[in-house]
Amino acid sequence: MHLKQYAETMEGATGIFRDGSKISSVQQISIYKIVEQNPECPTRLVIEKYAIVEKNFDITVRHVNRLRRSWGLSRKRGRPYRDEPVRGNSVDGAVVVARPSICFAGLHFFDDWLEEREDLRELIITLKQAIENYTDAVPEDSFPLLKHGTETLTMRFKALLYAPLFGIGKLTEYDVKTHALETIIGRGYQSSTLNQFLGQMERIDAAEVLLPALAQNRCGSLCYIDGHMIAFWTSVSMHKGKITMLGRIMAGSNAVVGHDENGEALFLEYYPPDARMPTTIIEYCEKVAELTGIKHFVIDREVNSEAIAYAFEVRGWGLLCMLDNNQYNDLSDWDAKFIGKLEDGSKVYCGPWKNPGEDSRIFVIVEKEARLLPYWGTTHMEKVAKPIDWPQIYSRRTEVQENSFKRMKDHGALDVNFGTKTIEAEDRHHRNKLKKIEDSSASILKRIESKEAKIEEQERKVEESKSKGNGKRLEQRERVLDEIRSELGELNKKKMAIDKKTEALGEPKKRYDRDFRKQKIMTFRTLYLENLLLFFFSALTELIDIPLSLRCLLELFFKRSGGYYETASEIVYFLNEDGLSKSNRIKLEKIVEGCCKMDLTRKGKPVRIRIRPSPP
Repeated sequence: MHLKQYAETMEGATGIFRDGSKISSVQQISIYKIVEQNPECPTRLVIEKYAIVEKNFDITVRHVNRLRRSWGLSRKRGRPYRDEPVRGNSVDGAVVVARPSICFAGLHFFDDWLEEREDLRELIITLKQAIENYTDAVPEDSFPLLKHGTETLTMRFKALLYAPLFGIGKLTEYDVKTHALETIIGRGYQSSTLNQFLGQMERIDAAEVLLPALAQNRCGSLCYIDGHMIAFWTSVSMHKGKITMLGRIMAGSNAVVGHDENGEALFLEYYPPDARMPTTIIEYCEKVAELTGIKHFVIDREVNSEAIAYAFEVRGWGLLCMLDNNQYNDLSDWDAKFIGKLEDGSKVYCGPWKNPGEDSRIFVIVEKEARLLPYWGTTHMEKVAKPIDWPQIYSRRTEVQENSFKRMKDHGALDVNFGTKTIEAEDRHHRNKLKKIEDSSASILKRIESKEAKIEEQERKVEESKSKGNGKRLEQRERVLDEIRSELGELNKKKMAIDKKTEALGEPKKRYDRDFRKQKIMTFRTLYLENLLLFFFSALTELIDIPLSLRCLLELFFKRSGGYYETASEIVYFLNEDGLSKSNRIKLEKIVEGCCKMDLTRKGKPVRIRIRPSPP
């Protein structure tokens, strides 16, 4: 039908098209047809499409928006959604949603599994409560996070949560790497949006509010504690520590993480790299005990000392640690008795020091291939485990923490720095150096005073010998006096050298510490994701009869491409088996079989998963 006739028809029916001073009714109909075909099309693009046909066209976006509002075809606010998946009709007439090609198909299934659990919903409720508390505390403040609804918070948190599984470390990689965010949560995000979201979460200090979510499913009675240092490159003068994985002294951060014996993360705290664990461990364990109720800890040799053992003992806490190699000679140093053997045949002895003094620690010594492995624990450690089990409990630390850190660096972006803000702080390096110099100076001054007193005493003896006319005695006393004066001279030289060190040290510098708030949020993200993956992995391995590692599951299942089909009665995922060896194809079949046994549902429909055969 010609546009003018169509205009007359529509005019008679609705009266919505009328000639205006800038745009005729025929032109309005052309624009109406473009908008009607795609209601979500932005007005700017509508004008560009019409300008291809109509060259002499002078109308603003604002004018077209008024027309769209009168037609009831205004688009929703925000960025436009991308094209919807293919839609058609199933055999029984119900609507079918089809995505024949998706990447990370296994991750889509994991998202369905997560939606069925209450963990994420409770986390978002906690985050909303934190937002409300912030709004009440600072009513004059205003930024987008404070207005976000539950759906927006969930989608944006999932974008942060799933980023490492897409191989994305820095959020800017969302702009250049292939990912499946749009097909998993229904829309994609640019890094600018997610960085703003992260910055706004930093403003409300979200990490402190979200941390309890790590321990909500804990079922263990022990807490393994270890630190993970990350290097930080900067031109600003910052406090430095031993970043062990790079073998150098540099700025960075130290994430102290607590896990239970099942490998699930419980707690997280960040410290500057120069803060050693013995100075912070008591405060850290108090927070763990308050949050989880756990009062028995397994820590590496960094906290090995009698003073730390006493501090744990008086608080009623259990602590399991190891001695350093330079603290003993052989088995005879202990009053130890044979208590049994380990599975590998190593002999195990238990007892205190031969001369314990005030040291109340209990020692378990493993004699293994002509070398000793001495473990120690407080008396409260016996309440949760027998001494003969201590070596096995301590050896679990490698899998629970050190291997866990390696996995999280691989698929959890644990070693990525987030946030570049710094906070001015006291120059602790200068303070520590100055304290050492002052301690040395005080020690030298005491020795100088002692020597000066001895010189006075020796001079009195020399005068006494002279007055008595002693010969040999006078010679001896004068020789001793010369030796003391020589020693005093050496001490004065050392004192002058120390004074020069003090002068060379100069005034304290302006030093900075990192602002850990963003880093803490993202490390919480990593630990939370690892806990979810462990829960999923545990649930899956109970349903299959083949040995499987978490890394194999991620590579073989989560990262596989495939397809997605939704009918009126079910949701079906298809996994491609292209390029798989025979053994890996068998593993994938078992994984798919186990996933189907989980009996997941979404939107009230059962979720199925199938393998799509390779084309001939």
